[in-house]
Amino acid sequence: MKKNYELINKDYSRIIIKEITSNGNYQYFEVSSEINHDSLKIEKMNYRLMSHESDNLARWQSREYSFYYVSENAITAAEKMLKSNLTKLKKDLKNAVNHPAYSLMLEYVNEITKHYKADFLFHDSLQLGTKDFNTKFVWITRECGTWLFYNQDNWSNTIIESLKKSNENNLVFYYDGSKLKGTDLDSAKFFLSDMK
Repeated sequence: MKKNYELINKDYSRIIIKEITSNGNYQYFEVSSEINHDSLKIEKMNYRLMSHESDNLARWQSREYSFYYVSENAITAAEKMLKSNLTKLKKDLKNAVNHPAYSLMLEYVNEITKHYKADFLFHDSLQLGTKDFNTKFVWITRECGTWLFYNQDNWSNTIIESLKKSNENNLVFYYDGSKLKGTDLDSAKFFLSDMK
């Protein structure tokens, strides 16, 4: 039997199924995994009906009820892909430790960051492990988490402006492709504007 679906790998924990229906239309469905950031194991699979590929509405389904919308073969293939993604995620996190700035960043996290250390240990590390080690970035650590930016966009601008208005104790750094250097929020914004 010919495969009538396509799997769209959105990230490590989200797969979109695009399956052609009997009337020739497409049905979109998301299979996602909740990953424990400490054990790096999948804790739960989630299933969500979608009206189009970028649909953000939460129409959660049980696995069994999912088969009313897309085939069991498509669901099983998406789950298999998520498990495969987990292997790549572990490799990328392991690679982050080799980044020239990683050990110094970890020291600051251990000293400054009291809450949401997973921001660094998982999210930032994942970015460090997947980017070229010469890639420039701005990194901010604070008592409640960290931020890592590789370019200037609305998100980075909003975060930096918000941090400037807050009374939080932020440590701001610029990585120039070889060395992590202390800076301030205004300079960080300037560095980001230069990184495309």
